[in-house]
Order: sequence, then structure tokens, then C-alpha cells
Amino acid sequence: MPQEVDSTISALPSISYPWYEVWWRALIPRVETYQDLLLDPDFSRKRAYIWLFISLLISTLISMIGETVFETGNGEVEIWLFLCGPITITILALAAIIISTAITQWIARLLGGTGTYTDLIYAVASYLSPLLLIASLINLLPYGECLSLFLGLYRYAQEITVIKAVNRFSWAKAFTTMIIPGFILIALIIGLFVLTRLI
Repeated sequence: MPQEVDSTISALPSISYPWYEVWWRALIPRVETYQDLLLDPDFSRKRAYIWLFISLLISTLISMIGETVFETGNGEVEIWLFLCGPITITILALAAIIISTAITQWIARLLGGTGTYTDLIYAVASYLSPLLLIASLINLLPYGECLSLFLGLYRYAQEITVIKAVNRFSWAKAFTTMIIPGFILIALIIGLFVLTRLI
């Protein structure tokens, strides 16, 4: 008796989506949407890195302009931004996203995930790139910090959805994969603090 392939993903056609359609679709956290986007023949790490770099750079410039024009920040932050420059900030932020995504996917694989780093970074870039721009504009509004709180919760929902879509396992494993890096970071900080006190 022939075995049936239980996979709706493989039956979907491969469609090449323009960047704006990818971003728009990714803003709605649905597992099926991300799995569909990963069938795009143009999906790649390079495309993900370009999206993130451009979004980080624009959002940094918007923040710097907001600090200068509206004087919403303190002097130390503003001076630090101008001394380091938007390119430096963008590169450091991009490196942090790349490293955290690699760690997250490594943990996902340990928990039985079937995805790859390229899958995850592309899915992350799909929602995070537009979200960075939206967040930078919201921060310019009065009481923008309050709105940013809800945007942060929305990002966590997106992150869990992306992890589940890429690795095709349960919501529980997706949530566990997301929170483990945070615990590791906290443990490292506490360890360094204790070490410095002993020295």
C-alpha cells in the first residue's frame, strides 16, 4: 500500500514574491504564511541580510532625527548615537540578530526541529524588517513608548510563530526554543558578576 505524504507545504506552488508583499504577509503571524514564504525561489540569507541592514539603518536614522528635532532623549544617548554613527549601530545590531538567530535555530534542532538557519533568518527578516520601521515611527509619537510595549508583545508572538513554522514542531517546543537563549544570557551575566566579585 503506497504511503501518503502528509505535507500541505510540498503541494504549494513556488511563487516569487516581491519584498513588499513578503513584508506585508509576514506581519500577520500565521504558520502557513511563513511556510509558504519559505517556498519562494528567491529566498536566501543574502536577501534577509539586505532587508535587515536597510531597515536597521533607516530606523536608526529616524531615531536620531527624532532625538534631535523633538529632543525626546537625554544628551548622553544623543551624543553616543552621533559619535558611533548609524552605520556602526546598524552593523552591531545586525550581528546581534544573526548570532541570536543562529543560537535559536541550534536549540530548535536539539529539540527536534527540522528547519535550517537560512530558513529561520529569512522568516525573521520577513517580519522584523517592517516591524523595525514601524517601531521607529511609533517612538516619535506622544506616548510612543506605551505603544512600543504592545509592539514588543506582538514581536514575541511573531517569533514563536516563526520558530514553529520553520521547524514544524509543537507550540510548546517553539516557546521553549524562544525562551532558552534568554535564560542562557541571564546565567552568563550572573556568572560574570559573581566572577568579578570573586576576583
